Amino acid sequence: MDGKKLEAKLYHDRNQMASVAIEDKNGAVEVQGIVNDELRIAPLSVTARSEDEPTPHKIYKVTSRSDKNNKYKAGPGAETNGNTFFAELKLLVDKEYRKAFATMDDLVVYLGMCMVLVNFRYEDTSEPTVQFLLTTVEVALNDILYTFFGPDVDCTSCPSKMYLHPEKTLEWMTLFYGRSEEDVVVLVTSMDMAEKEFGGISNIVMGVAENNGLCSESERVAIVEDQPHTYTFLQLIAHELAHTLGATHDGDYTELGPDGSPLNNCSSDDGYLMAPYTIGNNRGHFSNCSIRQIRDFVKNLGDDCKEVKSKRKPYDANATVLPGTNMNPIDYCKLKHPNFCNITAKEDQINHCKFDCCPGGRVKCYYDEKARKDSCSQERDINMGLVCPFKCCSPKQFKCFTELALDGMSCGEGMMCFRGKCIPRCDPFKKTLSSGSPPAENESIKDP
Repeated sequence: MDGKKLEAKLYHDRNQMASVAIEDKNGAVEVQGIVNDELRIAPLSVTARSEDEPTPHKIYKVTSRSDKNNKYKAGPGAETNGNTFFAELKLLVDKEYRKAFATMDDLVVYLGMCMVLVNFRYEDTSEPTVQFLLTTVEVALNDILYTFFGPDVDCTSCPSKMYLHPEKTLEWMTLFYGRSEEDVVVLVTSMDMAEKEFGGISNIVMGVAENNGLCSESERVAIVEDQPHTYTFLQLIAHELAHTLGATHDGDYTELGPDGSPLNNCSSDDGYLMAPYTIGNNRGHFSNCSIRQIRDFVKNLGDDCKEVKSKRKPYDANATVLPGTNMNPIDYCKLKHPNFCNITAKEDQINHCKFDCCPGGRVKCYYDEKARKDSCSQERDINMGLVCPFKCCSPKQFKCFTELALDGMSCGEGMMCFRGKCIPRCDPFKKTLSSGSPPAENESIKDP
């Protein structure tokens, strides 16, 4: 459905945080959407008993961890003051992403840990320091997902797969969640985001956000990709949240600031967090330009936004160990690329906290353990099955994928990766690291 047509059918109640779409289908009224922060409404997949009778609907409770009595500790000082601005965050996940976790608690603990690491990166910000309070986690409405099938661009010999269209999904997400109670809402998806371009498919976009959207009237939304359990979206969500806080890409043209100097005169080649690519050498830190833009944006927010309104306790992972401490590159590669097999890890760039995942085969599925064919290559590709009860590995060489080392991964004797840098091993949960932008390194690598 076209976004503008959908918007004409939407009705909002700011007090109840309701957002529902009402549609007339051949004289039968159908309602679907958000009733309040706990309830959703949708038409039942049955027909009315007669043309004169209304369409039956169901009202159901969402899978959510936004209850007031959650067992996770409240974050430090959940009150905005002159030195710290606490932004309230809702994280949505799609149904497939949710299935990767045994329980909702497992999902919340994982997302909570991710936001702890994001907040480490936002310690660069100042006057005020920006920190995010994770107040709500829930499964997203299916209606916001704009999907399409297309060739697998990462495996040209493989069957088509389903993609998520970022801009169209963001448009629908804006209509349903853009007026959320939280300051900003981010959809975390395990689907590959892609757009159709010049007759082909481009999947280079891994995150998208409404610029200046945080605390806006109707555009407080963003989307990021993540492979569950890999913490892949740390860099992405930190980047997209900064867009909602008024930060542009380093190197983009901006208007002059109050003192007459450009708000952004930093180079994308320095590879900071707001560079338009993800693997720069300063990727775990904000440039001085981004820090200034975020500072100016927050200072101009209204008092209503600066107030922490949620009565829920924000989720805190109560973390004591960085996620990369107990994960090596090969284990990460297997988690990140589950559709490939015989994976090896090339660690020649690990001192820069980067490594390559190199698949040596493709996962194939079969459904009868006794009837498996002699050659795995004759089995069904994993893209073709909704379920894959039995798996085998069809040998074949594929291109390597460059990955970023997790915080805590070893990068040498007595060294660890943290915020994209190889530093002496330490405990960041007990030690406050210096904030501000580090000196730019001369070399940065762009995505191919």
